[in-house]
Formats: sequence, C-alpha cells, structure tokens
Amino acid sequence: MDNRVVYLEKKSKEAFSQGAAYQGALEQFTTSYDLRYDIGQALKTVPDAVMDARRDLWSGKKEQPKPLYCCTGMCTIAQLGLKCEPVSFTADIVGKEEGLVRVLIMSPEKPELGITVTHLDLQRHELKGGDDTWKPGQQIVIRAVRVASVEETKQKRAAERLGLKEGACYKGKCTHPFFKPYDIEFTFGKLVNQPPVIALETRKTLGWREPAEACCMGVQSIPEFGAKCCEVVIMADRKDEERRILVVPTIKPEIGISVGCLSADAKEFTGGESDW
Repeated sequence: MDNRVVYLEKKSKEAFSQGAAYQGALEQFTTSYDLRYDIGQALKTVPDAVMDARRDLWSGKKEQPKPLYCCTGMCTIAQLGLKCEPVSFTADIVGKEEGLVRVLIMSPEKPELGITVTHLDLQRHELKGGDDTWKPGQQIVIRAVRVASVEETKQKRAAERLGLKEGACYKGKCTHPFFKPYDIEFTFGKLVNQPPVIALETRKTLGWREPAEACCMGVQSIPEFGAKCCEVVIMADRKDEERRILVVPTIKPEIGISVGCLSADAKEFTGGESDW
C-alpha cells in the first residue's frame, strides 16, 4: 500500500469517525429535502449486500478498487418519512492520481431504498453526489457537510478546559538517573473522538479508572536519541484538581510513556515516566 493510499485511508477514517454527522439537502426537481447522516461503528468486513451492489455497478470497470473503509450509520430525511434508517458507508479511491474518495451509501437491509454514490471532499468534509448513476461533473443531487456531533462538542469543550490546544508546543529538558539532561519536545495536534486502542490499554495497565475527558494526536521529539516528530496520543483528565496528561507513543514505543500535568494557565508541562 503506497503512502497516498495510506493517507487517504487515514483521512477517510477521520471523516467517518463514530459520532460524526453530515447535514445537507437532497434536491429532487424543484423540491429540497433536509438530509442528515449519522456515522456509526467501523465494520471489519463489508456487508455482502454492499459487495453485490459494487459488483453490479462497477464490475469489469477500472474504477472498482478495493474498499478502503466501511462503517454503519443512519440516514434521516424527515419529509420523506425516513428517520434514523440504518445504512452503511463504504469508501474507496477512484483514480489513483486524482485521489478521489468515493462513498457508496445504501441500506443493506432495505435495498429498495436505493443506492447513493458520492465523492468526499477531504478538505471541506463534504459529500456531493446523487443516485447510483451519478458521476463527477453531473448535477449534484445530494450535498451534505460534516457537522460537530454532541459528543465532539462535549470533547472540544473538555479539551479547552483541560488545556489541550492544537499547535501548543512544550520544550524543555528531561533528567534521568542514567543519562545527562536531554532536550524533549511535545506538540499537541488535532482532537480525536475515539482514543486509539493502544492509549486505552495503557490507561488500563496503569490502573487509571477515570475516563479520559479529551484526547488528541501529537508529536514528541528527543533529538539526542534520534527520535524526531514521533507520533503520540495525548489524553487528558482531571485528577486531584490537576490537569493530568498521558502521552503514549503509537509507532516508537521505545521512547516511553510520559505522565505529567499542565499548569493552570496551560503554559507549562511537567512530569516524568509512567510511574510519575
């Protein structure tokens, strides 16, 4: 799998993370209907009905790549009597050079409701498309933009309260009984709705029973040890009135887990290793 595919898969998962929602409209002739998609859980396998639909639509064509991501969800078009109708979202890449993410939306349980084919704008998190015959350049029948869910809004407020601010950077020295003081740097990134499994397992291993109130991705650097911009998960909660921070590496476990606290003004990060 090349880097572009890996990138598109990652961005697709972010766009369709559990709890996200898309709101927009379905245009039919001169009438506009309010439309909402609510994103559910990721699926390990694509439903048979969806695979059958893909074969029927694109069998023998160059534009039938391997599914990139699949998840459950719900569709609501109140004016048409549809309320929280279960559907699935299956993303793939159309045109390797263009890197267009195509999303097939359908109800595996009620195929009579029809199939929707859309393209996902990864920059704007916007779905644009139409029925199963729709192609780019044709009139857009369905348009929906990603909106913050109740859970995302809740986590955003928690992040602000706990000091998890995208772009915040903390530079300093780390002292260790076996090494001379060395430079260390943490940079906070984008918030994530669902903490990666490795982060949740680390909390469990540490015996932390309090739920993480906010979580973001980030990078950690320890130049002296050759660790530069290593991806980490940063989780925050409150413990004994302190803003407790847990930093877990996702790719280079050898840089170790960090535990610390943010100051009241979120300008200073102090801490140590997992037993700090």
